[in-house]
Amino acid sequence: MSTAVQQALADLCSKGVLHGEDVADVLSVAPATVARWLRGEAVPDLPTRAAIGQIHFIVGRLTALFAADEVRHWLNDVQPALKGARPVDLIRGGRTAEVLAAIDALDMRPTP
Repeated sequence: MSTAVQQALADLCSKGVLHGEDVADVLSVAPATVARWLRGEAVPDLPTRAAIGQIHFIVGRLTALFAADEVRHWLNDVQPALKGARPVDLIRGGRTAEVLAAIDALDMRPTP
C-alpha cells in the first residue's frame, strides 16, 4: 500500500484529531476497513485515496486554528458558515470546496 496513504491515516488518528471510526464514517466504509488500510493489509481505491488526501488537508488546516478536540468537534457539528450543515456530511458528499471556504473564512477572522 502507499506509504503516503498509511501516513495520512496515521496522522489523522495519532494526533487525536479523528478516530478510525470518524475516518470510516466520512469515507462511508467500515472501521475495520480503515484498520486494514492502516496495517497495510488492504489498499483503498483511487477515489478513496483522493478523499483521504482531502480529509488530511482539511484537518491540517483546522489544526492550525484549533486544538485537536476542537477540530473533531468542528467537523462533526452543524456550522452556521455551512448553512447549518455538518462538515463531515459535506466532505462525504464530495463538497470539500465548501468546507475549505468555511475554513478560509475562519482563518481570515481578526485575532483579538
